[in-house]
Amino acid sequence: MILRVNASKFISAAACKAKRDIRFYLEGVYLAVNGDAVGTDGHCLCKVSDAFTAPDGFNGAIIDLRAKVPPKCEIIEFCTETGTARFFVYIYRQIEIAQFSVLDSRFPDYNRVIPVKRCALDAVAVDVEILAKAAKVFHKLKLKHVRIEFSEVNGSMIVTNPAIVGVVMVVMPCRL
Repeated sequence: MILRVNASKFISAAACKAKRDIRFYLEGVYLAVNGDAVGTDGHCLCKVSDAFTAPDGFNGAIIDLRAKVPPKCEIIEFCTETGTARFFVYIYRQIEIAQFSVLDSRFPDYNRVIPVKRCALDAVAVDVEILAKAAKVFHKLKLKHVRIEFSEVNGSMIVTNPAIVGVVMVVMPCRL
């Protein structure tokens, strides 16, 4: 099956994926049936809507792409049967090729993690390395400003930008 994914949206979701985690399925980017690209390490989560158009019969896949996406890449074409990823500048101009693997596991229900109710808080403790991930997520989408809201239920941060609909980053609070 061929999946054509927007490269900048894939990179934004991959900024939040885990690295060397015992939960191996968090080391990939989940491509959902509805076109979402989702990356999480258990402390922060990034969901990017409309990252690709799912073909008929696609049930979702966790993509573990170990190669670095070339800077000028606009589209990544994943072939799930051969395990090859092709990087394109335009839809027909291939610039590089790499290997990837489809992780065999179930991805967490990411929609349950994204809070609906928002509130005002006095203070919240956040890992600064996770804020650096937020910079990576929104920088690749060419956005320099973000809006930070807080969840009423658990105090998690919801990072968005009103200029682009469908990109949400959720950061769980930490203890001091």
